[in-house]
Amino acid sequence: MSSLPLEKYHDDVVNRLFDRDESLWSDDPEVKKTISNRLGWLGVAKDMLSMVKQIDALVESVRIEDVKTAVLLGMGGSSLCPIVLKRMFGVTAGFLDLEILDTTDSKAIEDLEGRIDIEKTVFIVASKSGTTIEPLSLLKYFWQKVGSVSKKPGRQFIAITDPGTSLEALALDRRFRAVLSNPADIGGRYSALSYFGLLPAALIGIDIEILLENAVKMAKRCRLDSEKNPALKLGYLMAEQAVSGKDKLTLVTSDRLLPLGLWVEQLIAESTGKKGKGIIPITGERSMDAKNYGSDRFFVSIALAGEDNSWMDGWKESIRDKFTHYEFEIDDLYGIGGQFWLWEAATAICGAYLEINPFDEPNVTESKNNTNKLIDDFIKKGSLPKGSVVAESDGISIRLGKGVKKKIKDSLNSSGGSIKDVKDVLRSYLSATAEGNYIIFQAFLPENDSTIQMLESLRNTAFERLNVATMAGFGPRYLHSTGQEQKGGPPSGIFIQLTYHDKPELKIPDEKYTFPVLEEAQARGDFEALEDHGLPVIGIELSSTDEDVLKKFSDIFSSSLSEFGDR
Repeated sequence: MSSLPLEKYHDDVVNRLFDRDESLWSDDPEVKKTISNRLGWLGVAKDMLSMVKQIDALVESVRIEDVKTAVLLGMGGSSLCPIVLKRMFGVTAGFLDLEILDTTDSKAIEDLEGRIDIEKTVFIVASKSGTTIEPLSLLKYFWQKVGSVSKKPGRQFIAITDPGTSLEALALDRRFRAVLSNPADIGGRYSALSYFGLLPAALIGIDIEILLENAVKMAKRCRLDSEKNPALKLGYLMAEQAVSGKDKLTLVTSDRLLPLGLWVEQLIAESTGKKGKGIIPITGERSMDAKNYGSDRFFVSIALAGEDNSWMDGWKESIRDKFTHYEFEIDDLYGIGGQFWLWEAATAICGAYLEINPFDEPNVTESKNNTNKLIDDFIKKGSLPKGSVVAESDGISIRLGKGVKKKIKDSLNSSGGSIKDVKDVLRSYLSATAEGNYIIFQAFLPENDSTIQMLESLRNTAFERLNVATMAGFGPRYLHSTGQEQKGGPPSGIFIQLTYHDKPELKIPDEKYTFPVLEEAQARGDFEALEDHGLPVIGIELSSTDEDVLKKFSDIFSSSLSEFGDR
């Protein structure tokens, strides 16, 4: 693949971006019309500075009522920025603790419920469209819980949504404490510097005025129409590397900035994974010597001044001669406000160079449609269709996607392996992994220390033994994040979906199905969507998420790759 022409730098990209010229991304009148309603992020930081006092007043009204915890019920663009800020900044003394619930996993819901005092908790229901199934299901659940202990349950709820949505109408009807109407011309993944990111930040004591001022300063820096413009340089670099076959953007950061990868991952994957093109963001991966990386990589690093970043110096030296590397440094954690704006602009510019629309997500609806169909079938029949299990042992079973079943059977027949042996099936499936592929673990599991550690172990093993990039995402969150790229981007993913049996039967009020049914339908719906695209996918079902079961699977996975140690 050829590189982009350097003269593209002088194609007035920056002025057209700030002028909100939709033709930067498409000449189609209908597409341009939709893009025009997605460019509000360009000026939102400056606009929101005038709303800081309103947000702070809302936070103060909650604090004086002795509320201890805020629980954010959101998904994707509505939850990832708050997750990043909470993990980076922590909670300032005297402010609220913040829990983010962006899952339909009943064990995770039950675990969170056990950590909070319902009577001293405020719930933030965040959904741009106002129709997102996950936060609305969680709203039904916690509305009932709060209603059982309060005569005025609405006082414990805040809604963030676009003007005129059904969620806004519901919130007004139920007398929510507040309804924040977000600017309608901002897509979810570009909403970090709007109410979706700012209210949760203020609740934990972050000075959102400083955060926004950093973003405004970055926007001014990015007005330069030259290679000194960091957004232009990064956006061009991303596109140039992708068209030259180096589509794995590997983000390396100072330890305290590590959570930022979760937000960057969604922004890039959902924005660029279209028409078989895209940048595949690799975040949270252990840094290795250059010899461990495939030629499909390029690197971006972000250092936090004042941190002990000496380990980064050795890593940078090891990759210097082999890989493209672009680096940033921020003065303090509040510099993250500038990083939000920078990455949004760079991703938009990258989309222009790749000739794709970075503001739509055409493949996200596929899994949603499959999920809805499965739920409809459940309501009619009382059960979900059972997947075909080929191998099972010690509480771990495997089902195979249509695209890999015959290949694995043929491979095992020729090698003497058994289709009924979990380890043999894993070995056969992963043996086809080649340079340019990436392995993605899609975990429909509760997100806790044990499951996080297991996923890190699986990623490290795959990286070390197969020398390919790895990703991991918790479902259903990743459906609103990397799910777009997995189906619409480069067809180089090797998919391993993880589910489990042992779930509490939590009912969703006013619905004919439970949270476990919803989660299972979402997992199966995405499995089917991957199959429909002809992508290789296998499903691993665990009997539970007990530590011994998680360790057992990690050991089997490691053992299945033992022969690839010298690859």
